[in-house]
Amino acid sequence: MNPVLAALRDAPHCSVSSIKTYLMCPMKYAHRYINNTEASHRSVALVLGRGVHDALESFYRFWQEQDADPPVELVTDTFSTTWRRGLVGNPPVKAVDIGADKDMGIALIRTFYEQASRPLKVLAVEEAFAIPVSEDEERLLVGAVDALILDKQNRSVLVESKTAKRRWSKDQLAYDFQPTI
Repeated sequence: MNPVLAALRDAPHCSVSSIKTYLMCPMKYAHRYINNTEASHRSVALVLGRGVHDALESFYRFWQEQDADPPVELVTDTFSTTWRRGLVGNPPVKAVDIGADKDMGIALIRTFYEQASRPLKVLAVEEAFAIPVSEDEERLLVGAVDALILDKQNRSVLVESKTAKRRWSKDQLAYDFQPTI
């Protein structure tokens, strides 16, 4: 993890995830962020999302350092390593077919690798940010942007990748506050 982001998360803070959790269910927020109640299980989707996120981070970091495509094996191996680590520990991961889920993750990475636009330049990867929640409170809204790139038209673009089962709707794009933040 980015050391700057880790330090920011050690201080009192909130995140997009914590705000969304509170808005969805205040009791779930209390269990997760106040009482630190241990969950009965972890969703395989979280392990998959972490693996894809780490794989894309390795893709952009290689671009940042080399200005070239990384070997596809570097990106898929990063996913596989994170996947293996994510399955270990407590609470246990709940899944119907772990093998099929891993295969889907590898397929997602390969599709990204084959179809994603290549940046002109990668300016930052996992760039941490902290925004004051209000003028009179020390609590910060903390997060990280997956990547900041220059596209082929030399425009700065914030990259935020998602691993959802379906594409975000126009309403989600317009009203979800994560892209705004």
